[in-house]
Amino acid sequence: MKQELKRPNQTYLIHIVWIAFTFYSSMRNSSDFGQWSLRLMTIIGVISFIHILIKRNYFEVRENNLVINKELFRTKIINLDHTERIVINPRFFLSSKIIMKDKTTIKYLDSQINDIELKEFMQQFNIPVN
Repeated sequence: MKQELKRPNQTYLIHIVWIAFTFYSSMRNSSDFGQWSLRLMTIIGVISFIHILIKRNYFEVRENNLVINKELFRTKIINLDHTERIVINPRFFLSSKIIMKDKTTIKYLDSQINDIELKEFMQQFNIPVN
């Protein structure tokens, strides 16, 4: 039984392109403010990239709990028994949702996982994905 759902390769590629672009732009910018702000964005990109290298799995299952490795220093833990279904939002820039049995919703970034793999992954826990 698969216990984790890894991030797709495009996530790593986007981070690498972002780091390269901001670093290159910081070298080409003529103003001090522009250079420092672009260097700061490069550092933030490197920290974020290190985070996704350390936490390769976006979804993990540990002892009947779903662990969502969201952003830097943010992890959400959900009991799988309290999960009703997962709704994938097909539009860009909007979060998909995990609907709980008490009708509360928990947002997650569907750009961090492959929808087909998510459906297969959640099937083993009998959680529908729409």
